[in-house]
Amino acid sequence: MSQNISEKLINNAKEYAKNIIEVADKGQAAILRDFENELNNSAQKYFEKEILENKKILDQNQTMSKIKISNAILKIKQDLVDRVFNEAKKSILALADKAYLDFLEKLIVKYAENDDAVVFAKYDIKRIPKGFIDTLNLKSKLKLHVSEKTHDNEGGIILEGKSYDKNLTIDALINLIRFEKQTDIARILFNE
Repeated sequence: MSQNISEKLINNAKEYAKNIIEVADKGQAAILRDFENELNNSAQKYFEKEILENKKILDQNQTMSKIKISNAILKIKQDLVDRVFNEAKKSILALADKAYLDFLEKLIVKYAENDDAVVFAKYDIKRIPKGFIDTLNLKSKLKLHVSEKTHDNEGGIILEGKSYDKNLTIDALINLIRFEKQTDIARILFNE
């Protein structure tokens, strides 16, 4: 009987040890599962954060690229508009002498007042015939005289008056037209 009791005790001890091991194994499995879940959650959060940060950087780079492209396009458009105005200036300065003198005459008749002094561009002196202003005075009934001074602009005139001067140089006229018509010209050039 003592052997039966010993066997029973040994069997009970084995059964108890087996139960303890099973409980420990289940606990260990649960701890491992919880650890694995925690690790997966941490990794997921890390990757989501990295994705968001990289998306933000990518969006910023795309925005900067769009701005740079827009600026480059704007610069090209501005250069084209500048070219249009420069070509207009060149075409006025390249007019045949008669056409250029007619142009100056129209400016003078439209803007001059009696006793104004007409200041020609030093580049135009060779183009202006002697007696040009005297002939204009007879046609228009104005009393103008030629200034002894010249201006340094490439063409056009300056009317020196008693109260104020009128800058009718080609540069001033082109700048005025640019100010008034630049938007219209850009619209025509770029179909905007």
